[in-house]
Amino acid sequence: MDAEEALEIAQFLNREVENQEFEIVDHITISLGVSTRTESDTITTLFKRADDALYYAKNNGRNQAVHANQL
Repeated sequence: MDAEEALEIAQFLNREVENQEFEIVDHITISLGVSTRTESDTITTLFKRADDALYYAKNNGRNQAVHANQL
């Protein structure tokens, strides 16, 4: 899938979790970092870019999905 599709799925998951009601904690939110493979990627670089996107999402408001291409 391409970057746009990957981000759409992550945003869907983000909304689904936010809209759930959990018995013990009531509501929670999540931040997601997304990356899509490039020709030069290794597993390490792919996960590093996703991790960077995750920390960007956490440090810039939380409760969102960010693709590494947005950084």
